[in-house]
Amino acid sequence: MAACKHLEGSPPAVPRLLQSDVEGPKVDYISALPDCVLSCILSMISMKDMMKTSILSKRWCNLWHLRRNLKFDAHNMLGNGRIMSSHDERNEFVKRVNQFLKNYKGTKIDSFMVDFELNYEPSSTIDEWIRFAIARGVGRIELLTPSYYKFPFGLSFEGKDPTLKHMHLRRCIICDPGTWFGRFWRMETKENCHPATNIDLFTFTNLRSLKIEGSTVDVNLLTTLLSNCLLLEELSLISSSINSSSLKIESSSLCHLKIEELFCSKKKIEEDLDDHHYHRHLKFISLDCPKLTYFYFDNTISGSLSMNAPILKTIEYIVSSHAEKIHDAFALFAKLPKLETLNLYINKNTFEVTPLQGIQTLENLRQFNLSIDATYEDFDIWWILPILQASPFLQKLSVTQRGSLYIETLEAGRLAQQAYLNKP
Repeated sequence: MAACKHLEGSPPAVPRLLQSDVEGPKVDYISALPDCVLSCILSMISMKDMMKTSILSKRWCNLWHLRRNLKFDAHNMLGNGRIMSSHDERNEFVKRVNQFLKNYKGTKIDSFMVDFELNYEPSSTIDEWIRFAIARGVGRIELLTPSYYKFPFGLSFEGKDPTLKHMHLRRCIICDPGTWFGRFWRMETKENCHPATNIDLFTFTNLRSLKIEGSTVDVNLLTTLLSNCLLLEELSLISSSINSSSLKIESSSLCHLKIEELFCSKKKIEEDLDDHHYHRHLKFISLDCPKLTYFYFDNTISGSLSMNAPILKTIEYIVSSHAEKIHDAFALFAKLPKLETLNLYINKNTFEVTPLQGIQTLENLRQFNLSIDATYEDFDIWWILPILQASPFLQKLSVTQRGSLYIETLEAGRLAQQAYLNKP
């Protein structure tokens, strides 16, 4: 193995002698390992135990700051794995994170994760954590349970190139300051819907992947973020709400997109959020992503989906069992000339036996995986015949009912060709 470079510019350690009454002097080879090896070892233990290594010797006194992957969760900071926490535990968690960051002497961080229920901890505290990580060139940030923390997208650091490549935000508020009043939205209308132009997003221009989960999202900021992140390849919007009934995703670099349980949310300016909060389906989603190759969509919209994705190869699509919805889905698939793999999930308990009609030709489809949440009595395997007739180059077919494999064949090409030739 080639020798690795020493972190922080420290010289190689000289093996020290250990006293032994039985076998004579011994050499401490572990302490003599290069800093990069010791850093790797330290990354495998909890941060609480890692800090205890500082009492081993002078050599180990400051080694813990070589750790570049910082993970703050209940196990690492409190020694337990509980998801929910008491008020005292939350205060202790914040205290220990602050103490760790205050004493941390490292100049470079690869990843920074906070996975703990903070229950509306003042945002200024978490702001300082994010500033700390970004100032040290962090490459990945994961904020998983900060209890609707308003993420500071306006952070900027003069003279520093953007290093942040991957970000995962869960239960955060992602908005332009002008659209958020305390804990309430200003709903976007045609008159006031415009890109957020007063936020400096330079810190995030190097993003490659962005995952937003269980959060509240301002469409203005999301649009501006996408227009500034010209290297973004992966975007996931999961179990989140936006302050608009329509969504447009436009990106010249996006390759992978996942939209799951995305809703329009309206919060009235009232005292009680629980009594005045409701969700509704989006009316319209438009995608303009010329490099998109993978798309997951659960079809939680009441209107239509428009797509410009000329090289899309794989799509995972969840749809209700209504014949009209299924027909609309296949009309969309037929407009994707490079589509090779289709994973279709029909998620209703009752399956409409209405035959499919007028399915347009899927010119490039090679693999079709159908999963149906219906009983054997509700589903007739011949229902897929029009799909086979529309797929002359199909090579693999699988049908699953409620988790049980109904049919799988690698001879789908022969079946499809027969169906295609025999179609009326």
